[in-house]
Parts: sequence; structure tokens; C-alpha cells
Amino acid sequence: YIVNQFIIKFYSFYDSPYNNAAVYAGKSISLAEAGGHQLMTGSQLNCGFANITTDTKEAMYAAMTPDDKTVYFYSYYAYMSWNFNSSAIRQGVKCINVDAYETMSETDLRRAWWDPTGEASVPSSSYAKNAYQNRKFTARSTADAVGDVAFMRLAEMYLTQAEALARAGKDSEAQTVFTKFQITRDPSYVSKGNTGDALAEEIMNSRRVELWGEGFRFYDLKRLHLSIKRGSNFDIAFCTFLEKDKDAQGWVWEIPKIETDFNSLCTKNY
Repeated sequence: YIVNQFIIKFYSFYDSPYNNAAVYAGKSISLAEAGGHQLMTGSQLNCGFANITTDTKEAMYAAMTPDDKTVYFYSYYAYMSWNFNSSAIRQGVKCINVDAYETMSETDLRRAWWDPTGEASVPSSSYAKNAYQNRKFTARSTADAVGDVAFMRLAEMYLTQAEALARAGKDSEAQTVFTKFQITRDPSYVSKGNTGDALAEEIMNSRRVELWGEGFRFYDLKRLHLSIKRGSNFDIAFCTFLEKDKDAQGWVWEIPKIETDFNSLCTKNY
């Protein structure tokens, strides 16, 4: 119930105060930790995510798929891992935006989630090697695309609470929450002394890194009304565009024409 209420509050940022998001994220954290959930630390961060529900205690809500429930090429790991034997990975392994990668400090353990050199080993010569390619998601084997999918992690709750507090002007509280999270990812982390928008941006940079590949970036850009800029290390053949203005055609979900044709109260957005 608390998690559902939190989701409602969080995705109503434009109608509700950030205070509500902070409160409900905090309640989610308290309930999750009381139930045994913990932030990943150290080597747990390199669990590969395919067994996150058994190897760590961070997943609050996840799909746990056993090996005998084969999902072949429509599996998440058939597209987002780096080692499963599918053409989507052999020739189109997913890479992080270099600008996002560079927001991490040299001591951030999440740097191991990507290969900035493009020289890390791959299963065979048929796999393309690209700089900044993903090592975050590891399929159970080159022939097994079955794996856990964490829909909600404790990390998301911490970052949501920290962001909401920062945007509500509660810098000290935001920094406390963010620091508690950040030191699990960067043991050498110390507060930069940021406040206001600068603190919110620091939190968002960590959020972008932490939740990479988990389906959050598009919604973060939309709720904050931000443009997209993919960076310098993207292949146009795979992503179709490198930059898109926040209000550009094709970057806004269009209300169907049949709705605007027959609903006089609905305004066109295309």
C-alpha cells in the first residue's frame, strides 16, 4: 500500500509538492529495510542483475524467472546484457553516454558497470567491441537469457527521496539521504557542499548512472521538461537521433487524432 501510494505521489510531481514525494519515498525505505532489504555494497554491485533477488537484498519488486521458463530472444537479457548470444548484443551492445559516465568520481564502484576502453573480453570474435559498453547486466550464460528483472530497487527510493528533498529546498536533509546512499557506491564520497539546483543536479547525475538501462531516463526527462542529448559516443544507426528538443515533434506522446476530433475539451499537442 505504501509503495503504491508513493508511486502515485511521485508521478504527480506537477500537482503535488516535492515534500509528498520525499515523505512517501522515506516510508518506502523504512518498510523495505524493516523487511530485510539492503542497499548493495562492494562486490554486490557487480552481481550482473540476472540473479539480483538471490545475490543481493536490494530488489523490492522484481520478476524472478527460473531457468526452466525459457524466454529466448524476447528476454531483457537478450537485449541489455553484454554476453548473451543474440545479434542485438553481438552487433549492438548497449553503451552509456560518455558524459554520464564522466560524472562519476574515480572511486565510484559503478565504473565497473561499463568498459570505457572497449578492450574488455567478449565471448567470441563475433561480438563487437565498443568503448563504454555495458557490463552492468550479465546474462547467466551466452545461451541463457533468463534473468531477474528488478522493477523497483532500494537505490531508486533513496535517490527519489534525496531529489525530492533537494527540490523542496531541504538541502541538509537531502544531503544526508544522498550521502547515505552514495557511500555505498563511492566509499570515498564526501559532500561537495552543493545546495539548491546544484545539489539536485548532483543527485540526478547519480540517479542517471544508477538506473541506467532500467527504464527511467525517458520519464525523468519528461517530468523535468528537459531536452535529450545523447553525447559523442553514440551510433546514429542505432539511436536515430542524437539530440531532441524537449518540445520537439516526435518527442512528445501525441494525443490520438480520433480523440481530438471528437472531444472538444481535448487540445491537440501535435
